[in-house]
Amino acid sequence: MKTIALTDGTLLKETIAKIQPTDNDLAIEITKKLIKMANLTNGQDLGIAPTLNFCVYASSRYTENEPIPEVKPATVICCGDHGVSKMQVSAYPQETTLHMTTNYLISKGAAANAFANLIGSNLLVADFGINAETEDLPGLLYRKIAYGTDNSSEGPAMSREQAITAIEEGIKIANECAKLGFNVIIPGEMGISNTTASAAIVASICKLTPEQATGRGTNISDERLKNKQKIVAQILDVNKPNPDDGIDVMHKVGGFELAAITGLIIGAAANKITVFLDGLNATASALIAAKICPVTKYYFFASHIGAEPAHIHAVKHLALRPFMKMDFRLGEGLGSSLACDILSMFIKGYNNLLEEYKAISPCDDNIENPDESSDEDSSKNILNEIKEIEEMIKNIVKNPSDIIYEEMPDTTITLSDKTFNYYTMTMPDLDNEAMENCQKRIDNLAKPIYSLGKIEQIAVELAGIMQTELPDFDCNKSLLCIGYNPEKKQNMPFLQAFTKQANAKLVQLAIAPDHSNDDYFEFGRTMGEHYSLYNNVIGLSILTADGSNSDCIAETLKDEKGNLKYSATEFLQKLPAYYRPHVSTFLGVMLSAAHNHTMIVLDDEFSTIIANYAIELCSDLQPFILPITPEIYQLNAKNSNGINAAIGLRLVDSALHMLNDMKTFGEAQVAVANDGPGAGRQS
Repeated sequence: MKTIALTDGTLLKETIAKIQPTDNDLAIEITKKLIKMANLTNGQDLGIAPTLNFCVYASSRYTENEPIPEVKPATVICCGDHGVSKMQVSAYPQETTLHMTTNYLISKGAAANAFANLIGSNLLVADFGINAETEDLPGLLYRKIAYGTDNSSEGPAMSREQAITAIEEGIKIANECAKLGFNVIIPGEMGISNTTASAAIVASICKLTPEQATGRGTNISDERLKNKQKIVAQILDVNKPNPDDGIDVMHKVGGFELAAITGLIIGAAANKITVFLDGLNATASALIAAKICPVTKYYFFASHIGAEPAHIHAVKHLALRPFMKMDFRLGEGLGSSLACDILSMFIKGYNNLLEEYKAISPCDDNIENPDESSDEDSSKNILNEIKEIEEMIKNIVKNPSDIIYEEMPDTTITLSDKTFNYYTMTMPDLDNEAMENCQKRIDNLAKPIYSLGKIEQIAVELAGIMQTELPDFDCNKSLLCIGYNPEKKQNMPFLQAFTKQANAKLVQLAIAPDHSNDDYFEFGRTMGEHYSLYNNVIGLSILTADGSNSDCIAETLKDEKGNLKYSATEFLQKLPAYYRPHVSTFLGVMLSAAHNHTMIVLDDEFSTIIANYAIELCSDLQPFILPITPEIYQLNAKNSNGINAAIGLRLVDSALHMLNDMKTFGEAQVAVANDGPGAGRQS
């Protein structure tokens, strides 16, 4: 039985001494430059949290007027067993930890594999405390501290020396990642019963009751949840961890893999590597890292809010800004992979913007906001300069090869009720058999049942729309943006980067002024018919280019409680006249494309409200609609102008990777659930 030698904490002290805070002034400077360039090209508001993530990442790698280095992510899955698992706090037996570790490395059929494939991340798997012999597993990083922790409900989970050693082993892996050129680390974990340990960590540091901190983990039954809450209470009572001493908390109530993630975070900070946190377990480890060294908080970010109740408390305690609600209850780096993917889109978009900006104004390095200048004449000069640059940008690329322009014909028509009735009265049903079979396969993929939340829902809906239980990677996608004719000359370098990463085509529907609503609807209808012939999924966006923002427009269509303010037949006339053509075109695309078995991915709250009005007219439309914000992403962008829809198209990619990359329990030889809704359904 082989384990690594315990260490004395020297590496931890030396690593902490190296950590420096990020350059806030430089991050602010980069933020201003990004926002200025984005506004000049397409008026996009990029969202608070993703912009912050980008600018902090960029500030560690910034060279003036040079591209930001693209992300090179490493997904590090830390594995270890917990002695407390014998207390019946999980839906799965302890040997599942070994089974899943084997799945990562040999079958390559876990969610971690699928999401690493999605973003092109290198997947590293390390054993810090699996209760089995693992030295012969090919590709495994063998860092075993012990063969599982002790039962923390009876005493400390590990010694203080073991906790420090596990942390230092995590630091070593972060150092190795830095040497290999990785600049983003996505920590994940595998350890049956580790949500019990994390609940105890968060309860201790955030001063929560066991009931407040303890969730269903692997989706356990009500009876087992009550038992788990009692065990967490017992762990805290027996060990009395000191919430001001992170190592004390970890060694008394934590786990080897959780300590290793703490070390990953500390080591990443020392190497100026960005860390995206996933669910409860990674965030609990971040709590410990912040206790040991508060400066680490400059380098880690939250991706999403998971299903565990302790997660939101830990996120608030760390003052993080998660921007996804995915309903994940699996800590294999899923939400953090999606967050890293958005960061990658931002970097490519920034670099595109920079290339355009330098081509237009190579000598203009002034990135200050005009209203911040104390010199009125100087402000006027900058404003005039911005106007000149705007005009140059609008004309620099009339028809770039990777944007398709569809111009509205100069015709006049009058639609009859039969046209509307054809779409609203004959909307097809989804294929229920395909959906049932798709859900059955998802339930039997090697993971806790229902643990992939919104991704599962997207996959099942797509199966019903496409009428196949296993949609494959041949799913074609396009993003259609609706705007007035003059806007067709406007370059969209930022959105182009997002659309390209979503494996989609970017299409601008150029509407002409001074036509009837019928004309605009007919244009949208023909475009919906055309693009649904070649695409299984269409993103749909309205370009807000008149100085208003989409949130303000959306507010005019809702009452004080957030409900639809008008009837479906009158809402169009309540809109500002400028946007009635956009909305009429939008409705035409949406109805005709859905009628042709195409999923519609919405862009922002404005487009979601329009879709809700359409659903009032035709309830059968709803299953074809995928709203992105604020239901899934909370980016707080006032003018998305296609960005949210492009990110939504990327979610479809993640659902396809789940369906096609993951293996079932039988295929991967992983133990199934013995409690909760998975028991009996998984085989």
